[in-house]
Amino acid sequence: MNFERIPTSEESEKPKEQSVEKESGTENWGRQAIRCVRRLAATGALVSSIFVAAEMKEEYFGKKGEYRDHISRTLSPEEREEKNELMDRVASDFGEDAKERIEKGDMVAFFEKQEARKMPELHGFDKEKEESFKKYVLTDNYLLWPKGWLDGEVGEVAYNPKEVSGHTIKGQEAIVGGFFMKIEKSPTSSYPAIVLNGEQGTDLQVITHELAHANDWENDMDLNILDRAKLLLAVKERIENQAKHAQGLDQDQRDYYQSYGDGTKNGEYRAAKEYWASICEKFFNTPENFQKASPEDFALVQEYARKNQSDFNVLNENRGAFDPKTGEIKTVWQDLENKK
Repeated sequence: MNFERIPTSEESEKPKEQSVEKESGTENWGRQAIRCVRRLAATGALVSSIFVAAEMKEEYFGKKGEYRDHISRTLSPEEREEKNELMDRVASDFGEDAKERIEKGDMVAFFEKQEARKMPELHGFDKEKEESFKKYVLTDNYLLWPKGWLDGEVGEVAYNPKEVSGHTIKGQEAIVGGFFMKIEKSPTSSYPAIVLNGEQGTDLQVITHELAHANDWENDMDLNILDRAKLLLAVKERIENQAKHAQGLDQDQRDYYQSYGDGTKNGEYRAAKEYWASICEKFFNTPENFQKASPEDFALVQEYARKNQSDFNVLNENRGAFDPKTGEIKTVWQDLENKK
């Protein structure tokens, strides 16, 4: 934090170079009093800022202590040892920053789980499109997503916004489809949002890809610290297998996630995040074909989807509101449709 330097009395009371009439005793006393009040106000602001910073620091370390107590209570000694081994592997493969991001994500999730979960708000859509999205896509109905994949994980879905949660969005038009963002509100809370761009922003594939980012090892509210590290390391193994066998993903998807691998550990970490989002795209949008083309990737996404909802079945014939052949509401959902 920057503070303005408070001038000394000698600096404040230096006479001007030009000659001026001497102040009367009353005027001089008044001016000195005003200067004194200003100095006290500045000093008071400084002291107040220090106290506020100290309180925030105390609150943060208090929260961190609460989180550490949670880890101690919920993990056995064997699991704590496993956690340390896993996080050492993460740091070795992806760098200390990746390890810190996972640990911080787990702490934020711990506190956010204590709050009521809400479905995402929609901003910037025209009325018809917004109603359709709320009704058929961003919903727990129609078995599209595992329970908990949406509510609490995404606070907002915005269409071509100028700002999100008070933060100006720049350069979004250069990103095809959309992107996921997470605004840090405090050391223990955040605001996750999906930003959609242009006509491609309405594509279900884009929504699926960005929801996958909201449900990865860094951002998912429901994973524990062991699951987070295991998922990242499992994705790393799958990437290595893709490089050998080129299964599952389209060429443009492979080119996309590989473009992040710049030879640095941070680049490999970003590539892993994009790989996870890409296999989730395939899993949710073309599950039958994906299961045949890449059963290992299919099984990985299914394993973690079922951590949210143990009986989730992406191959359920009733999944989704519309029959892909007729474009009509599926018979099984007509009663639900009629109630709306």
